[in-house]
Amino acid sequence: MGHENIWFAHKGKNTKGRGFRQCRIQSGKLLSRNCPQPRYQSSVALLNGVLYVFGGYVDLQTALNDSWYFSSKKETWDRVVCSKTPQAKGGAVMVADEKRDRLILFGGKLSQGPQSALAAFRTDVGLYPNELSVLNVREKKKDWLNIRLPNTSEGRTQAAGCILPKLDIFVIDGGSFDERNPIDPDQTLVLDIRNASPTSWRWAKVFLEGDIPPFPRSIHAVVPVSDDSLIFTSNVVRDFKHCKVTPIVDNESGRRSFKFTFTNIRTDHSSNMPAYLRGTSYIYSMSKSILLWLSPVQMSEEEPQQSALAIHRLIFNESDLSFENLPRGENLRLNTSPLPCILGSSLHLLNSGFLVFGGAQVGPSSVNVWHDLSGITSVEPTNHLMFLQI
Repeated sequence: MGHENIWFAHKGKNTKGRGFRQCRIQSGKLLSRNCPQPRYQSSVALLNGVLYVFGGYVDLQTALNDSWYFSSKKETWDRVVCSKTPQAKGGAVMVADEKRDRLILFGGKLSQGPQSALAAFRTDVGLYPNELSVLNVREKKKDWLNIRLPNTSEGRTQAAGCILPKLDIFVIDGGSFDERNPIDPDQTLVLDIRNASPTSWRWAKVFLEGDIPPFPRSIHAVVPVSDDSLIFTSNVVRDFKHCKVTPIVDNESGRRSFKFTFTNIRTDHSSNMPAYLRGTSYIYSMSKSILLWLSPVQMSEEEPQQSALAIHRLIFNESDLSFENLPRGENLRLNTSPLPCILGSSLHLLNSGFLVFGGAQVGPSSVNVWHDLSGITSVEPTNHLMFLQI
């Protein structure tokens, strides 16, 4: 990997808590050129301290189906050599099943052109496969297993997803197969993964109640905050919902369905949350009860502008479903310049900080990088990997 692609970011003594000083790593291992090629809208997951990357787009007409992993201990990239892979695509949701050392990938969009970087305007559903794939990283020969299950929902891109390990479920929410006709608002899916064999998994029935998140939901996040609860973010009305997940077991068949009960999270703001809550990636620290996210929207802006990236934080009190504001977000900097805006980057929690990978980099001459909530213009693919030690 070239020198321009990996950095350490940490608070320097001279920042007085107002920013981050960016330092380039000079390790020969990290600067190896064996790394993923630049891409955006790739699928990324952290599995037991290892960062895995699948697919994504190189440009408007080229999708990838390669798999890579970055070891935070060895500080090296390596390719996962597979003889069987999912289709080349971007925008698929990928999650880590840490109990069984495997990755689960669903949906996405095949390449087509021309199109904007994160939006498609064709109704050809064939571009949006409902492909479900699993990669067991324990196996010596690592091949993706494509699984066909009954009653699989239609495919989608830019959905949100996560795993609730205690309940053994894979939650998939929202997304779209055409930005002019987004997925219906009740399209929250649950895959019951409690059986060890993926071919025995089942799509479970889902019942939504309470203050259901707004429609449409795409390029948002679903973040676990406990064994049976989630936070749903939104790019529409800029607020958050708490969701309690309750399993319902059929006494005769033993099959499970799930009730999702939504409640508004109270904030210090009298109306909608400010625009900077339009995030690119969210993560929740259960030990500190803090929700963190990266956003292309700086503190004083109403919408994403030019090339900059900021980190924001809120303390979450689950007992009374409220947010407590920390000091306003901090603009990340590379030496003395703003950190390049990497829309669609992924944020992952390590013991000593956060890993940030990839996305669509916005040029410094861009005036407004979002022409709507999902269409990103004037971007370049990246393979940037950054470590934020906060």
